[in-house]
Amino acid sequence: MKNLILIASILSVLVLLGCSKDEFHDPVSDEVENTYYILDQQDDAYNWTEISSRMDNNTFTIPEPTIDRLLFKGAYMSEEGTSTNLSWNAMCDETGMCGGAEVKQETSTYGYHFVMCPAAMVAEENNAVFEGTIIEVIYKWGEVPNFDVNWRFCFNVIDNANGTGFEHDKISKTMMFGSPMSPLMSSIYPPNHSIWTNKGYVEVMPPGFVEVSHNPEIPVDF
Repeated sequence: MKNLILIASILSVLVLLGCSKDEFHDPVSDEVENTYYILDQQDDAYNWTEISSRMDNNTFTIPEPTIDRLLFKGAYMSEEGTSTNLSWNAMCDETGMCGGAEVKQETSTYGYHFVMCPAAMVAEENNAVFEGTIIEVIYKWGEVPNFDVNWRFCFNVIDNANGTGFEHDKISKTMMFGSPMSPLMSSIYPPNHSIWTNKGYVEVMPPGFVEVSHNPEIPVDF
């Protein structure tokens, strides 16, 4: 019961981040360095892989606003090994996106805690990718990638409450950081892309959950 109250409190706070159209700014020069950090979970730890490239093009793809209303919320708390707490509550429609997300991860060699606003949400039925822009780094220490405010964080989840039997919801073992002016990860790696499926998924155990809802009835105080 205490865990459920905690999750509800976190999600309520995230909603207060508010709704707005996303703004994307051009880089200061025509040459942009794109950096991605890929986190792959293996057993009870995450391995980091850095990918960097330079582009002579100051444009990148921004997904068109969805014509459907998409509600995307949930929470994940690892049960053993690496301590990961991830919660999100966001909505996307033709007017823009609102909501937020919060990530906290602790290991014996590193830790970080940051808050995001939504940058993009892509869903194919019950399989969805959430990408957020970091708006506050509460702390980071140890052997972590060199991310900061305005970087983005991306992950993939599956909502198994949509008539798929008794399976638990799932979250990908792979998560990603992207530098501020890099192309949106969710446009490069949509749901069902091999980057999410190659390493597999872990189950989201209660009180954690995943909800991917298309055209839901949204309370006026969302």
